[in-house]
Amino acid sequence: MFILDPVNAVTSIQFYKKVAAQSFQRSVVYLLYLASLFTVAALVFTWLRIVPPFTELMEWMAQKVPPITFGDGKVTSATDTPYIVRHPSFPDFGVMIDTTRTDPVTPQMMEESKVRVYVTGNAMYLINRPGRVEVNDLSKTQGPPMQLGPQFFREFAKIFPIVLYAFMAALAFMGFLIWRTLATLLYWLIASLLNTSMGAGLGPEALASIAVYGQTLPVLLFIILLFSPAGLPGMTMLTAGLVITTGYMALAIGAARKEPVPPSAD
Repeated sequence: MFILDPVNAVTSIQFYKKVAAQSFQRSVVYLLYLASLFTVAALVFTWLRIVPPFTELMEWMAQKVPPITFGDGKVTSATDTPYIVRHPSFPDFGVMIDTTRTDPVTPQMMEESKVRVYVTGNAMYLINRPGRVEVNDLSKTQGPPMQLGPQFFREFAKIFPIVLYAFMAALAFMGFLIWRTLATLLYWLIASLLNTSMGAGLGPEALASIAVYGQTLPVLLFIILLFSPAGLPGMTMLTAGLVITTGYMALAIGAARKEPVPPSAD
């Protein structure tokens, strides 16, 4: 049964006899199946790990950030006094809102206030690296007024996750396919070397199928690590994936090798 192929690919080396005999088109479909599983895992990860903190942040901003209106080349706020917005989880990222100010803001002023963003009545200043400030002139902006207030943040908290899910689904699926297609090319070369050194006599199509299925365990481990609080360095994961896949391919080629045909008796 096709849906159980990942289980068989991990638990049964003899299963690779079937893999070596099947068409490569079926192996491509299996790769698409793995991509679908990875995409589902990425969406669950987004639902559990990204959306809740984002929703919490938007609610916090709805309660703490005074309404700000952008329009007619100027910025106005509900409060006339300078106001610093600083989330408890990000103490180093502060935003100063001082819409009564029109004079330029210097990096020293921002460092003294310990803020990364400074919004004045006609500009927005952003520290992109120590001592350097990026200035966005808002005095020339056109268009209808736009208010950032409680309603905006709460509506954004509802809409953005929908966009994020669609983006993550496309990114995970296409990224996985590109990543694993390139990996399959590498593993096919390794499988070809193993095939030659072991004298297994398998054809290129069989080796390509083994290269696809041999990546199953590293893919499943990567999905598990997505939800693990203790991650692994990228190089460690790549090395482990290379070792595991090469080991599976060596065992698979050994199991699927073609037995030499004994010479016929005259």
